[in-house]
Amino acid sequence: MSEIILPQGNQLRDNIIIENFGSALPDFDSGGNQVLDNALQTESHTVYLRSRQRQFDSDTTLLVAAGNAGIRLAHGCRQGICQLCRCNKVSGVVKNIQTGKISSDGYESIQTCINIAMTDVVLDI
Repeated sequence: MSEIILPQGNQLRDNIIIENFGSALPDFDSGGNQVLDNALQTESHTVYLRSRQRQFDSDTTLLVAAGNAGIRLAHGCRQGICQLCRCNKVSGVVKNIQTGKISSDGYESIQTCINIAMTDVVLDI
């Protein structure tokens, strides 16, 4: 077994990086509806899917609301890590539930699993 030599005053634990990923599984009430943290509660807004010519109401994440309306959107981890749910927002304002960042009203790329509608939203899906 070889000896590990570190600069004076350093310990091996000083060089270890640990990442933790929590579960992003949503909480549901007795009716099966997703419950967001009180700080994230929003009123219901309409989401329009431009390419599919569909719409649904959203008072939760865009991905969960689409699923509740019977619309299947691409997704993977549901935690904002894998980027598989990323799509283009044509118009409207969304809020990232992880960072609290509120988007501009214009065109931009967003993740449906971690964004909630703050206004009516048009997605290029």
